[in-house]
Amino acid sequence: MRNSILVLLLMTVLVSFNSCRTKDGAPGPAGANGTNGTNGTNNLLNQGSVSGTLYYLDFKGDSVKLPFNYQYFSSSLDNQYAYYDTADYDASEGYMNLGYTFYFKRRDLNDSADVCSFSVNINSGTGNPNGPVDANDNPISPTAFTAGFSIAENLNNNLFNFSDGGGLVYSGNTAGYGTTCSISNFSLDTLTGKLMFNFVITYNPYDITPATQYDYSNPAILKGAVNVVLLRRQPSTALIRENYD
Repeated sequence: MRNSILVLLLMTVLVSFNSCRTKDGAPGPAGANGTNGTNGTNNLLNQGSVSGTLYYLDFKGDSVKLPFNYQYFSSSLDNQYAYYDTADYDASEGYMNLGYTFYFKRRDLNDSADVCSFSVNINSGTGNPNGPVDANDNPISPTAFTAGFSIAENLNNNLFNFSDGGGLVYSGNTAGYGTTCSISNFSLDTLTGKLMFNFVITYNPYDITPATQYDYSNPAILKGAVNVVLLRRQPSTALIRENYD
């Protein structure tokens, strides 16, 4: 009797299980695509480049030759120039004190520690009848500017890092403890904002950030070229009115 009851219970479970199953139907329509994720760099802007080579030493004292090509920046504020006058009219000369300012920064796409920046001022002074340009209407080569450079790389599974601390301020072509920077072939197309020049920076060891410095006797040399198109910042009409009121 007990065995008959167990058999009936088992058959009831099997019938219930089979009745709950349905045949697989045809696949339904595809759902909408999900939103794209971000990769952390997709908001960077890309225009022109600051490229070149750093010559220095690694932690063992071996010579290092590191090429770089920085093409990206995070804000249009890092890509600008302006033409200005100080409204400092010199009656004896008969013209304004004119000049240009440039500020731009370029970095590596994936590593924010790899960056190069320039802040350049060109002032004609009140004794230059051509203003801040030469006889060919090109801006005269800058003699006062700030330049910054840093790079971080994997060299044979060792970290190589070089930095000048975010920028050195040059008066003439000298900064800090004797670091020198020479700028050549400086040209600006005022119709397009295209700026080009070459530069060579020879770092005094004391001007290299201590954490990235090999020793106090070996200089580093940075050779590069700037080829960018900058946005022109137009003068504020409020400031113009204030100068002339």
